[in-house]
Amino acid sequence: TQMSIYKQEPVLSEQTSKSLRSLLKKSLININIRYTLTITNQNILLSTAD
Repeated sequence: TQMSIYKQEPVLSEQTSKSLRSLLKKSLININIRYTLTITNQNILLSTAD
């Protein structure tokens, strides 16, 4: 069955896990920057609307 294949998945190597972690950090940073920019833009729009 397919379940047994999933169970036999090889453990991630140190290098792979490190690169995955750095990728995750980068994407999280990008999300934070995008989120901050969106909020800043909304605040600017709100302040100019007055």
